[in-house]
Amino acid sequence: AFDEQDLQMTQAVSDQVAHAMEAIAHFKHVRILQELNEQIVENLPHAVALLDERGILIISNEQFCREVCRSPKEAVISRHWKEAIPDKLQRSITDNHFPSLEETIAAAIEHRQDFFYPEIPYGDVWLDIRVIPIRSAQQHRVMIHIRDASLRVRRIYQLETIMAIAQAMEITFELNRLLYSILTAATAGPGLGFNRAILFLIDKSSKVLRTAMAVGPLTAEEAY
Repeated sequence: AFDEQDLQMTQAVSDQVAHAMEAIAHFKHVRILQELNEQIVENLPHAVALLDERGILIISNEQFCREVCRSPKEAVISRHWKEAIPDKLQRSITDNHFPSLEETIAAAIEHRQDFFYPEIPYGDVWLDIRVIPIRSAQQHRVMIHIRDASLRVRRIYQLETIMAIAQAMEITFELNRLLYSILTAATAGPGLGFNRAILFLIDKSSKVLRTAMAVGPLTAEEAY
């Protein structure tokens, strides 16, 4: 038979086992939720990362690591965002007269304010960057959402190029100035993607194309 001391000890062990089982179940539940969050983030169509209140990257998808950080995922996760996000991108934000990424991330953590950076140049692409606070009663999280805006930017430049050419054709009556305006518009900025261009006119007498004007470097050495 069990005496009172044995019963108390048995009850104490049972309580500890129950507490341990509850902790394991809670851990598994948290782990399942974390894995679910990671899967959701990984399958998003744009570059996405999640920061904790210290600015540590706790979740990021492959696009964020590859296209933004230019590093493998294992070199990104668990690092501070300042170390993971290249200085080149951080400087490009402030060079375009926006608040720094540090300021907007701090505002998202402390004041739950989001911020949008439109069309930030980064290498040969343009990025839309959004800093979003994740509202939770227990934890402060910040999502960095980045999408490639290059196609939209190029379309805008293309429309502006076409308008510039049309305006030049309306107001310029001197042939050489008109040709030069057209070529300049075609090679300025990222609109049509050319760094040099040439215009041909039809020679009506011989019915062949003849070079009228060209702009841009003549050789690869001049271009670079």
